[in-house]
Amino acid sequence: MDKASNYEVLLVEDNLVNQKVLSKQLKKVGCVVHVANHGGEALNFLKTSNLWRDNAEGQTLDIVLMDLEMPVMDGLTCARQIRELQSQGTLTRHVPIIAVTANARKEQIEISMAAGMVSHNHFHNTNRTHCFPIPFDSK
Repeated sequence: MDKASNYEVLLVEDNLVNQKVLSKQLKKVGCVVHVANHGGEALNFLKTSNLWRDNAEGQTLDIVLMDLEMPVMDGLTCARQIRELQSQGTLTRHVPIIAVTANARKEQIEISMAAGMVSHNHFHNTNRTHCFPIPFDSK
């Protein structure tokens, strides 16, 4: 992603403060932000999106930023279900999912990748002014 302008982002985060901070950062660089409070709400949003089979006129979605630990449905379970929906053809294309967490231990990164997340963004103690991550393989 060269430019964040006009990207439609689904932020899946249960913490209200994190929702506000990340939404503000994303909007500042020109993204349109949609918020889901947990994985179940994220899946419901996907059903209304243009990625859902036979719903080409649905809500545009370019990328998902997903917290790992949430009530109702956690990020790993949701990512696995999204990948399953893709493999079944229910979703019409690959959905980039980026894990967003304050806990970026090696084992969490490996588990996130195995669940189908394409990147992992660690915001703890950073001075970043944007929310676009470094891919797993660039470290």
